[in-house]
Amino acid sequence: MVHVRGGGPILISLPVRPPCRGQGIGRLLVGKVVKWARAQRTRQVALWVTEGYERALSLYIDIGFRDTGEHQVHPSHPDFTEKRMVLEL
Repeated sequence: MVHVRGGGPILISLPVRPPCRGQGIGRLLVGKVVKWARAQRTRQVALWVTEGYERALSLYIDIGFRDTGEHQVHPSHPDFTEKRMVLEL
């Protein structure tokens, strides 16, 4: 799901079912969001990734997202922390 706010699109959720992981689906979906964002002439795409989700973190880093240093408590799971990442377009 993508939310568009004043600063540009925010990738909210990108669930890939466990049996489908490792097949490039996440990369494909993020690529579609980035392509759409570029067509909208936005300057960046942002997201929050749950700390400890190394596969997701590795994917975002590989695509070019960078850690902003911002952290927050996960809105649905207060025992988890998220970090904000952005991709400059």
